[in-house]
Amino acid sequence: MSMSRSRMFKQVLFPLTIALTASFFFACANGTNFGRSGEQAPPLQYDYGPFLTQEGFKAEYPFIATWKEDPGRSLEEYENTCKTRLAEIAANQGPESPEMGYMLIAGSAVCAEMRNWEEMEARQNRFLAIFEKLVGPDAPDMAHYWHIAGKNFGEAADFENMMECHKKVCALSESRNETIEPAYVEDVLTLGDALTLFGRFEEAEEYYQKVLKAQIKILGPRDRDVARTLCTLGESFLHMADYGSAEKCFKTAYEIEFPKYIALDPIIAKAQAGLAVVYLNTGEHESARYHSSSSLSKMEKESPAWKAAYVNCALYNISPKVLARAEIYQKGYIAALDLLPNKDNRFYASNLYKLGVLQVRLGEFKEAEKNLTESVRIYEKHLEGNNIHACIAMLELAKLHIAVNKPDQAEELLERASAIQDQNPEVGLYLQSKILLRKANLEFRQAKHSEAINSYKKSLELLESLCGPNTLLTTLTQISIA
Repeated sequence: MSMSRSRMFKQVLFPLTIALTASFFFACANGTNFGRSGEQAPPLQYDYGPFLTQEGFKAEYPFIATWKEDPGRSLEEYENTCKTRLAEIAANQGPESPEMGYMLIAGSAVCAEMRNWEEMEARQNRFLAIFEKLVGPDAPDMAHYWHIAGKNFGEAADFENMMECHKKVCALSESRNETIEPAYVEDVLTLGDALTLFGRFEEAEEYYQKVLKAQIKILGPRDRDVARTLCTLGESFLHMADYGSAEKCFKTAYEIEFPKYIALDPIIAKAQAGLAVVYLNTGEHESARYHSSSSLSKMEKESPAWKAAYVNCALYNISPKVLARAEIYQKGYIAALDLLPNKDNRFYASNLYKLGVLQVRLGEFKEAEKNLTESVRIYEKHLEGNNIHACIAMLELAKLHIAVNKPDQAEELLERASAIQDQNPEVGLYLQSKILLRKANLEFRQAKHSEAINSYKKSLELLESLCGPNTLLTTLTQISIA
């Protein structure tokens, strides 16, 4: 397998929570360096548990345990020890012996710690070849070896090869029905997170569903791990604009946790943060405000998850102080995403959209126009324009063009948004009312007062049927903001 030479960050793989938690990105924004050209990194963590019962590996384990536990270790010294042991094993047990494979596993970990990616890959390929020859490429035991290979590629921020390794782990584990082992769950969730990072939401959802099904079967439907996976699955549905499925996931996760865990509970906080996004996009603004505020109160302040939830809360806020703070957080998020090899995907588009929305509210129209235009472009490229997220981004960009007196551009965007809405009638009344409201604003600016009145009237009728007369004014106010 070839490895990417781009400057990456190891932490991209693990904390992705679909625009709601963003741990990696905020850590990157604070200056932590990882990946092939990173200068600093924490000690790597490997799970050698599956091998400890095998005699050949037990002989080498003291060496591994020693260098892992010694904070003053010299990596060069351990690398020399590793080379010596490899030579001894080649001479005594043979270059394709199990003992050689086990020592190569340890040696690849040492290379990863030293950021010597080429040698790491070479040793990794050797131990994979040895064990494939010993047990067969399709043997379930190969899942353990591909698991370690995937973690090695993860440390090198070689995402494509990492995903391929994790896919092999999933297939091999499923072949012997070991779909609840911690290593399997870790690999599937990591694979889903990586797929999300590159905008492959439908694939990610499939893998999250596999974990959820296995967990419910073994642990029962009310287990905390089930709730945690439901939140992750819900975030995947958010990216596909499937708000009904997302709401179901978040509500179920919340009900599993509540009232057993109330205080700083990350699962309840995550579920409420997800519900806030759902209700923001379905026009239920009071519910969105409640869940957003409640989720923030259950998170550690200034934590990555808190910052991400704060950004979502700011999307329907008019306070300059709140908006400015959220913009700082979102710019840090985007700065980390900019380091990835492929930014031309829906995940990147969704975050450009958020930044653009904040900048519109702050009156930073030039930067907002740039980010929203790019968001629309990416969405249209990947889903041929017939998707809800492209429509929402077009409406925000149209609002900007109306504000800066670019009626022709605004009119074109509204026509495109209406065409998307016509092809996706399931989006509901709320999005239709937003389109009509933007159209009314444009017509009013163009002095087409009769047409504007008709558009306003239709928008109000849709809103009243959606939320009722008692909350009509509040909803209309929030639409004007959002």
